[in-house]
Amino acid sequence: MRLSFTIVLLGLLASFAVALDLKFISNLDGQQVVPPVASLGEGTGVFTFHPDDDNTLDYDIQLDFLEDVTGAHIHGPARLGQNADPLFTLEVDDDEIEGSVKLSSDIATALKRGQLYVAVHTKTNPDGEIRGQILTTAKNFVATLKGSNEVPPILSKFEGKGSFQLDYESKELKYQISHNVKDATAAHIHGPATTTQNGDVLVTFDSPKSTIKGTHILTEQHFEFLRSGLLYVNIHTEANANGEIRGQILIDEENQPDDGGGWDWLFYGVLFTVFLVALLLGVVAGLIVYRKRDVILAKLNKKKKGSPLSDGISPEPLLAEDRA
Repeated sequence: MRLSFTIVLLGLLASFAVALDLKFISNLDGQQVVPPVASLGEGTGVFTFHPDDDNTLDYDIQLDFLEDVTGAHIHGPARLGQNADPLFTLEVDDDEIEGSVKLSSDIATALKRGQLYVAVHTKTNPDGEIRGQILTTAKNFVATLKGSNEVPPILSKFEGKGSFQLDYESKELKYQISHNVKDATAAHIHGPATTTQNGDVLVTFDSPKSTIKGTHILTEQHFEFLRSGLLYVNIHTEANANGEIRGQILIDEENQPDDGGGWDWLFYGVLFTVFLVALLLGVVAGLIVYRKRDVILAKLNKKKKGSPLSDGISPEPLLAEDRA
């Protein structure tokens, strides 16, 4: 019974361990086309990625000041300033592009690392008149540091983790990094670089000690690097001057603040789980009582027979004439 209850409880809890929907935006113009195009055209795209719905990506793109549009695509994987082949053909309806596509795991990873972009083509510019990188709106980021993340990888017994919060208005990045590297000589944020590349030092932390905390105002370029998954943390030692442990700064897919546009699904999920557990406990208790009903009734009858009333003697005090 206990094992069955535990399995059911774990199943209920697991049912709410769902991944968060992730939001992305894209601002399209001619200057992002490679090479740049002189165009008055522009566009704004809003994207929602549903990891638990077969990696579905919903999109809604509004276009302005474009004539003779011949097509639109999502391209990738490509960083800012690079070109790539089209992955998905988007249907243009006047000045709006709306729909959804399902992403493979590799393309989903490219999306989360800012390596997809939208291009809109016209008769005048068949290779693309406006373009916009699809970038995250996430506020929380994480990094997992280990030696195998170095380029090239190294063997290291040390490890670390980092959490980051981004303020989009001020471009302030708040960070807290913890690690167990002994005798660390330096710690930095590097970029721009993918997980298979090395980048320059962009931010130097005041101290490489085991807990690194603080804030840093990002430049516009570094702000875009972060949203494109092109920054990483590196902890250096004398033995490994190029880096002892490293971790790419990526979207925290399990912890994003509620944007106020919907329910707090984690809260309601936990609340519903508590309700189901309480209901399950009630059902289990009822089954136990039902299965033990004969024993329970026998004990009640035994108590009833042993009470004063069952012997024919009243528990009330005798009246005076009865005592006489």
